[in-house]
Amino acid sequence: MSKQPYYKYAAVKVSKAGAEGIAAKVTDVAGKVIDKASELTDTLMSSAHKERRRVSDYIGILIEANEEFAKACGEVSSRHMEEIEIRMGMTKLSEFSTKAIAVLRPFTEKYGERETDETDELRDTLLPSVRAGSFGVLRDLHSLYVLSAQIHISLTIVMQASKELRDRELLEACMEMDEENKRQQAWLLTQIEHRAPHTLVVPQ
Repeated sequence: MSKQPYYKYAAVKVSKAGAEGIAAKVTDVAGKVIDKASELTDTLMSSAHKERRRVSDYIGILIEANEEFAKACGEVSSRHMEEIEIRMGMTKLSEFSTKAIAVLRPFTEKYGERETDETDELRDTLLPSVRAGSFGVLRDLHSLYVLSAQIHISLTIVMQASKELRDRELLEACMEMDEENKRQQAWLLTQIEHRAPHTLVVPQ
């Protein structure tokens, strides 16, 4: 029982009952040779590719997503020193991600952690340079929301894995982080909705 909701399938061969001709016998022998070669290839490939769990991959991605989000909050705060509301918001949002990293660390000892540069590259792409003025604030808030979505989808994947693993501690940690990620996204979305009309419509 694989616990996977997929139809199972396998190769089959159907042949007519009765005496086989020479051609059929030759075909059968050739088929057996091909099957043997295929079996040998599969054996070699399976020995070269060692199967492993991928939980550590996404724990690493989730930690990195929170690290890069916190860094991005610091960058945005330093870019818009005159925006008190933005600076205070960035401090709070980064605290949520810093807390999430601390919560995840014990699970790296249990499942491992595979580091990547995916979110680092994403942050560099989304925040390439300083953006001034109200339009710059809006663009930076937009970029932060995309980074928060990276946290959200990575967290969703790890949460589903925790259910399959029946790891209650990891599941509870994911649920807690999910609530705080929703607060991050809600704050950013509120700011975007509030600033977008005036920023885009009024000439500057």
